[in-house]
Amino acid sequence: MRDVGAEAVRLLSDLVRIDSVNPGLVAGAAGEAEIVGYLGSRLRGSGFVTTVVPAAGHADRPSLVAVPPGPAEWPALVLNGHLDTVGVAGMPEPFAPRVDGDRLFGRGAADMKGGVAAVVAAAEHLVAARAPVRPVLALVADEEDASLGSEAVIGALPGSGCGRTRA
Repeated sequence: MRDVGAEAVRLLSDLVRIDSVNPGLVAGAAGEAEIVGYLGSRLRGSGFVTTVVPAAGHADRPSLVAVPPGPAEWPALVLNGHLDTVGVAGMPEPFAPRVDGDRLFGRGAADMKGGVAAVVAAAEHLVAARAPVRPVLALVADEEDASLGSEAVIGALPGSGCGRTRA
């Protein structure tokens, strides 16, 4: 049996290691491209169909939509999280995950890479267990500044193959 919690913690450590500081907040910052690539590769390996969704007018600010396999008539549940973080000024090792007791520290661990790791691990588990639900992942850029990724993903969801969407 899969230990989804342990998988989420391992994934969180991987995500903290990836610099995804929002360039809208910190000039020249890395942005979301690397973390989108990492998660896209992982999710494709778990059977998801992934689509990189660039923000309008900002091709360098990608978001990711991941649609799992399964019949279109299964209910779809969209799980959303953001991939960008605020800056790292004053943090000696922001991208080195550190565990202290039952807590993991590092840039983005609480806001919101921990949440992203949890929904990704849960969605992968649901797919592996062949649960009759389609956990669609909407992992967005730029929540910390202008929400460009959310706007782009909301526009892309109806054509993503995730099933019926309602406003």
